[in-house]
Amino acid sequence: MTNDEKFRFLTQENFRFLKHIGYKIEIGETLTEYTERLCAVQEYYIREYVTFISHYEKMLYSDIIIREQEIADAETAHAFLRNIINKGKHTFTVFARMLNGEFYLNA
Repeated sequence: MTNDEKFRFLTQENFRFLKHIGYKIEIGETLTEYTERLCAVQEYYIREYVTFISHYEKMLYSDIIIREQEIADAETAHAFLRNIINKGKHTFTVFARMLNGEFYLNA
């Protein structure tokens, strides 16, 4: 498997994991807009794990060569997202919604 193939596979898996925990790409949304939305919702929790998206966008629209660092970023995100799913989608979703101000506890 080439670096490009491995990176593409990890990226597709990461998008699938993000969708699984409630953060799918919206219709008509660019990859840059998607990244910005993820960072706004989870600015402290997920920002460091979405760098693979900008690498993917550059791979799609330019002639960059995928290096080991881009693969490592995608692998780190893959492990992080898989861990979230393994720990339970519900717990993470409630936490994410609380950070986004969408969830309030009744006093």
